[in-house]
Amino acid sequence: MLWHASSLLLLNQFDIIRGFAVDYVHCILLGISRSLAGLWFDSEHHDESYYLGRQSLVVDERLMTIRPPGCISRAPRSIKLRSYWKASEWHDWLHTYSVMCIHSLIESLYFKHYLLLVCSIDILNGTSISMHDVNIAREMLLSFVCEFASMYGQHNMSYNLHQLLHVADTVQNWGPLWTTCAFPFESGNGLLKKLFNGNQGLPLQVSRKFLIFRNLPILAHKFIPQDRNDVRKFF
Repeated sequence: MLWHASSLLLLNQFDIIRGFAVDYVHCILLGISRSLAGLWFDSEHHDESYYLGRQSLVVDERLMTIRPPGCISRAPRSIKLRSYWKASEWHDWLHTYSVMCIHSLIESLYFKHYLLLVCSIDILNGTSISMHDVNIAREMLLSFVCEFASMYGQHNMSYNLHQLLHVADTVQNWGPLWTTCAFPFESGNGLLKKLFNGNQGLPLQVSRKFLIFRNLPILAHKFIPQDRNDVRKFF
């Protein structure tokens, strides 16, 4: 097998090791968090000691009775509908709902292990993080990854799990996880998807409508009176 060096190595002042950040959305929310929920609730794991499928009604009852604050845009949905959850819902599950929903239902060993993930990611996703905080989170994630195989099986060790070992470095080099996550880009993709119809000439459709939307504020400022007293005259 031939290996080719990345062209990014040719970029001046770019560190190909530290120049990439672990994405919080796909690695942790849509990766680790969703995978763990699958291990807990998918019926194929019914013989495992960590299986929570038989307690799914209790989990749902706890989840659906939560009335989240206004900063959470989506109301909780049933754990049975998790295959339809958006990344923001997995964010709310990891940081807000999951601990109280599975408490006393899963064995203490697994619960304490899960807390390593929740607490470390909560630290690294904060608004003000010291190096001491980063190091604490790094040790938690190391313990979480090292203990994972003995608790959930080596066959469930994934690339996303390996990436957890680099999450603290991402925060140390680039700042809190929310500053480098894919949420803004996913939102931008959602906007771009609305800028075309059908399947012909997509680049031209997107670029043309994007330019129109981009210039709307300029046109509005030019043609719509800014003085309220002139609005009647305009219409």
